[in-house]
Parts: sequence; C-alpha cells; structure tokens
Amino acid sequence: MRFPTIAQITRHPAFETAVWKLRPHQSGLLPVGATRGGPYNISWEIHGNGPIKVMLIGGLGVTRADWQRQTYHFGHLRGDRYSVLLADNLGVADHVQWTAPRSLHVGGGSLGGMIAQEVARQAPDRIAKLVLWSTAPRYERTGSWPEYLASVWGMVAPKTLEAGVQGIARGCFPASWLAAPPADDDLVDIETSRPLSSRGMGHAPILERADWFNGVLEEWFADEKRPRG
Repeated sequence: MRFPTIAQITRHPAFETAVWKLRPHQSGLLPVGATRGGPYNISWEIHGNGPIKVMLIGGLGVTRADWQRQTYHFGHLRGDRYSVLLADNLGVADHVQWTAPRSLHVGGGSLGGMIAQEVARQAPDRIAKLVLWSTAPRYERTGSWPEYLASVWGMVAPKTLEAGVQGIARGCFPASWLAAPPADDDLVDIETSRPLSSRGMGHAPILERADWFNGVLEEWFADEKRPRG
C-alpha cells in the first residue's frame, strides 16, 4: 500500500488533535538503578482515583500517548472506579504504595507483556489479574539465522523518519487494517454492542480496536470468577 508522507500527515486537520494531552491525577519521577550507572528517573502517571488499581505496561517504543484511549476510558470516564498507572517497573507500584495483596490488575503487550510476567513472578501475591496480549514468555528464533539477523538489522539500522514510520506500521498492523477506511469504533456502545472476536487484528489492539480492547479489559478486571493464578 502507499503510505502518506510525514508532511501530508502533519498537514492533516486531525493531526493537532491526535494526542489528547490528558492530565493525570498524579505524576512524578522515580530514581532507579543507582548502583547500575544511575540513578535514572522513571516517569510515571496515574489517571483516576478509583479502588481498582490497573498497571499498564507498554511494549518497545510505546509512549504514554499510545495509551490515551485506555487512560481516558478507565481513568477519566470511570475514574471513580479505576486508577490507571502507566509505568514499566514494579518499583513504581511500590513508590505509589500499591502494595496490598491481590490488588494489582496488570496488563502488558509485546515486550510489556514480558515485563508484566516478570512483575507477576516477582510479586505473585500482589496480582489480582494478569492480562497479556501480543507477547510470549521469552523470545525465540523461529526462522533461519539469516532471517533472524535481517530482522534485527531492520530494527537497529539507521533509517529516515519516513522509513521508520512505515516500518513500524507494517510491523504492528495488518495490511488490510492499514488499507481500510476509518472505522466507526467511537460510535460503538461497548456496553451493548461489543464485538466478541479480535480476529484479524495485528500487534497493537490498544490502537486498532481500542473500544473493543477496553471492553475486554473491563470485563476481565471485573470478573472475580476468573482464576487468579
């Protein structure tokens, strides 16, 4: 498919509204790694003030803005029920005193899913729910060595901004989704018309089918009958 250029994207009328700039209810910096060449400041945010504590961990290259459909859904529209922590370090949960037994609802995708599994391994008694997507317990080479080396080089090789954006798009989203016209996800009432299948989605359901994804998370976090580990 033919991608728009960066200049075309930035000239689009919707570009200025692509990042919602949601204001967190709490935020800060946590120094870590003092004995490993640091300290390094980890930025964290909490959206919402509710009793259900949700920790969302993104994959490689995921920014806080990528979670805006989730932070808005849980931390602002339903902020009396949920508190959403955006961070990728268990120490941040300690720092904000989210330490009660069976209190953390942890979600992670891709590399963030691997980190979420490590969080659960380190503190299993604190996990209420663990939700994983587009991830694995470890990285395994499934192709030949030349294919593996080519894929690694594709990630680290210097490239133009245009090529980088297009490479991420092709790697994260199905070609059919990229080529499709804009969907009406924002018009779906997720309380009554929630799709039941994620078939056909790519690596980033938090962006591709955000309303469906939020509904799945909400059902999972609320269902106390599901096994806890």
